[in-house]
Amino acid sequence: MAQIGLHAYLALSLKKRLPKKDWFFVAFLFGTILPDIDTIFTFTASLFIPLEKSLDIFHRTFSHNIFIVIILFLIFLIIYEFKKNKIFLYIANGLISGMSLHLFIDVFLWFDSIHLFWPLPSERIDMWPEFSPSNFIIK
Repeated sequence: MAQIGLHAYLALSLKKRLPKKDWFFVAFLFGTILPDIDTIFTFTASLFIPLEKSLDIFHRTFSHNIFIVIILFLIFLIIYEFKKNKIFLYIANGLISGMSLHLFIDVFLWFDSIHLFWPLPSERIDMWPEFSPSNFIIK
């Protein structure tokens, strides 16, 4: 859960550098947190299956992939086409920017693998395969 706070803190620290469009920052902040929704699914599944299997199925898979970012962006573009309201573009841009920042941080600055191209049959991406953080950092 500390990771969620870190992502939110980074979003807040970037607030002054972001565009001053309606709803952009709110969507950006939400986008930096949204990929960690997999923790809820992991916890819920761990009530029914072993935790290791739950982590393997849900953790850093479906919500931490590039395709969900593209799909959400396309959904907001479709909504914009029907409504013709620029707020939907600002929300889309903020959400996608926040999610992309989250994925970038998880790939390059976190010491765990991420399934960036899930559900394709590809390996998880791990930028630090030789590094193992201490138990203090993990806990």
